Amino acid sequence: MIYTSPANLDLYALVIQVYMQVGLDLRKRLVNIPCVNVVTVSPNPDAIDCCGRTIERVIHVIHMLGRELHGNYWRWPDEMKI
Repeated sequence: MIYTSPANLDLYALVIQVYMQVGLDLRKRLVNIPCVNVVTVSPNPDAIDCCGRTIERVIHVIHMLGRELHGNYWRWPDEMKI
């Protein structure tokens, strides 16, 4: 999956938890939105520990269709970025 950070960077992510949340879609209808917790490799090249680049956890990430703002959402690789 691809995680788009609040800085609008696309990062490959590993899903560590999936759950559903009731929310509004783009048409303002109540729907079950898949939320995930993910880990990504830090995009900061200076963020290094003894094993290489550090890993960052990101929690409560909603699918891009449940978002109105840019950034902090997930999408499948075949989905177009909004």
